[in-house]
Parts: sequence; structure tokens; C-alpha cells
Amino acid sequence: MKLEHLANNQVIVHDGNKHTFVSYSTTMAVIENGHVTLRTGAFDDKSVYSHTTCKWLYKFLGSDRKTLMQGIKDGTIAVADL
Repeated sequence: MKLEHLANNQVIVHDGNKHTFVSYSTTMAVIENGHVTLRTGAFDDKSVYSHTTCKWLYKFLGSDRKTLMQGIKDGTIAVADL
């Protein structure tokens, strides 16, 4: 297992084929074997995540909010309690 520190309180945990983005001790997203899973509530209308957390999450996923929302809608991106 390897930790990659992106910024204060923004970390990627690399563990084989599993890569986990953690912000302030909260798992926000996991990429495992090419499949993306986002934390439940990360992109709903009541999202309370900071601009900084979202910025690093988008960089981790190589995407933007609009693309992620479309992926959730069409089922290519999973949402789960992480």
C-alpha cells in the first residue's frame, strides 16, 4: 500500500488495482479495476463538500461534475456508502 499526498487532508491510497481518494478522513471515491464508485451524497443537491475537496476529487477521477453526473445517471459510475 502506498499513500500519495496531494494537498493538506487530500490523499490517494494506492493498493494494487484499488485507488481510493480520501479527503479529511472521508473516503470520497474508489477506482478498482477501472470501475469508479463515488460516495453516496457526493454529488446531490445537498452536497456539503468544499471547493478544495471537489477540485482534488475531479483531478483524481480525471473528470468534471457534468461528466460524473452523466456517468451516475447512465450507470457507468456507481454510488455507494463508502
